[in-house]
Order: sequence, then structure tokens, then C-alpha cells
Amino acid sequence: MMMHIIPEDDKPILRGESDDHEEDDHESVLIDIARDEQLDRHATAYEQELCDTYQCSDYFAQFLSNSHPQDKNSNVALQQPDPSWRVNICEWLEQAMEIKGEVLYITMNTFDRFMSISSKSNTTISWNSFQLAALAAASIALKMTDSGKEHIPFLVKNTNDIDITANQISLKEQEVLVKLDWKIAPPTPHYFCKEYFEFLPRAVSFFPGRKRDIIDRTIFLLHLSMKDFPFFASMKANSIALAAVLNATRISFAREARVFGGQICDDLIEEIRTYLGEFFNVEEVASCQRRLYSLYDPEHDGNLEDIPLPVEIAVIPK
Repeated sequence: MMMHIIPEDDKPILRGESDDHEEDDHESVLIDIARDEQLDRHATAYEQELCDTYQCSDYFAQFLSNSHPQDKNSNVALQQPDPSWRVNICEWLEQAMEIKGEVLYITMNTFDRFMSISSKSNTTISWNSFQLAALAAASIALKMTDSGKEHIPFLVKNTNDIDITANQISLKEQEVLVKLDWKIAPPTPHYFCKEYFEFLPRAVSFFPGRKRDIIDRTIFLLHLSMKDFPFFASMKANSIALAAVLNATRISFAREARVFGGQICDDLIEEIRTYLGEFFNVEEVASCQRRLYSLYDPEHDGNLEDIPLPVEIAVIPK
């Protein structure tokens, strides 16, 4: 048998069994460190949104209580703010300003908290001042996520027929920052969703394109939640995120429901509990699930009994 002689310097280094164990141990340590860091981030974000700083009240009810009866001698009807104003603002920012996703959430969160504080003063509010506050919040959110650009000229340019100047936006922006004590980095559902996507069960990878489908559906559900102020204003970002991921996963696997049942969602919850702990409120997540599904499918009003199989709400195991 012919033997190939390899020069001493070129011989491969053969790794013994002990070396294999050392490599595996090293990789295991790195994974544990990464998980610990992820847990720290998750716990910090969860505790952050429990603070009063990021809570928001129903400021529309407060504004209505501040409103004064119309002067009989006046022909000008007083504007009455209501949640439809906020829906219009949200759609306007998205369509006219092209503000979307997480930036839109930060914008609306900043705007809502500012309006919540403003409503406590015994004053009324006009649609124009409502829009101005929204533009100021948008400017703040854009600076946080894309600080290299001049955003106020962009916002003014896209206001079209609205008589709002750059100086007005700048002054209102300063007012918003002062009233919020510069607390302008709220935990977002988008952040929590990114964490949860890492724990999607292996079964998802057996279906090409399915993870992308779950992510897209989740983003759409988050978008729906941003417009539904009366319900979601009091919900934690973490609860909205988990509900969106669970619903998106369950809806994505609707056709395979007979095979998998709710196992994929059950496995997802189990993985989250194992690595991140019980950093969520079961009842609140379930409420968000029902609401998101009713928004996703307008034929249903959120009553679970009216939701046909196999597309059903993912149930969080006790």
C-alpha cells in the first residue's frame, strides 16, 4: 500500500476526544452567556414598562370633561376630540409622512403620553394643535432612529395644506421633551417580538418561508394594534408582542392544525418560559389575542365561541 508522506509542518493537527469536549464546553459557555444577556435585556425592558413613566390614561375622556358648553352667541361649533382623531393621525403619519413600524409606535407612544399629561390641565384642544403635537412626536422618534437627517424640513414639506411651520414644530418638540422629562425610549412590541422570534420551534424551519410568513403577520397585527387606542393604550408592549406572535403563528399554521394542533404555540411558550422566565401576564396576553384576532378578521367580534376551527386563538397553557 502506498503511503503519502506529509511534511511535518503541513501535517493537520488531529483533535483528540478531550479537545472535542473543550470545544463543546466553550460553545456551551458562549450560548449560556448570550442567553443570560438576553434575559437581562428582557427583564430590564419588562420592568421599564411597568413604571408610571410609560403609562397612558384615556386622555380623550379628560379632554371631554374639560370642554365648555358652546356659547349661544357663537356660530363656531367647538371641536370635540375623540379616538377617531387618533386613528386619523396614525393613518396620516403613515401615509403622508411614510412613518411605519417601530418608528410609528415610538411616535404614537410619545404623542399619547404627552396628550395624557396635557389633558390634565383644564384646557380644550383643537385639531390643529393635535396635529402639531403629533408632528413634534414624529420628529423626536425620527431623530432617535435616524439622527443623521434633518427631519423637521421633511415633516413641514409633507404637511401640504396644513398651516404649520418648522419653528412651531421645533417649539412643540421642546415642550414634549420637557413634559415627558426626556423619557422618549419606550419598550416597544417590536423589540419584544424580535426576542420571541428566536424561540420559534424547530418545526417551523421544516416549512420553507413559514418563518417569514409568521414575521409578516406579526408586523401586520402590531400595525392593527397601534390604531386601536381605546383597547391597547392600557396594555403592555410585552403583552401585545406575545399575543401577536402567538396569533401569527397559529394563523400561519391553520392548514396544518389537524397535524400540529396547538403544539407549536405550546412549544413556543415553553421555550420562552425556560429561557426568559414568566415575564408576562397570562390574562392580559389572552385579552390581546382575542382583540387582535377580532381586528384581523372583522367578521368576528372577539368572542372565541364564534371563531371557526382550524383557525383559532393560541391558548397559553397554565
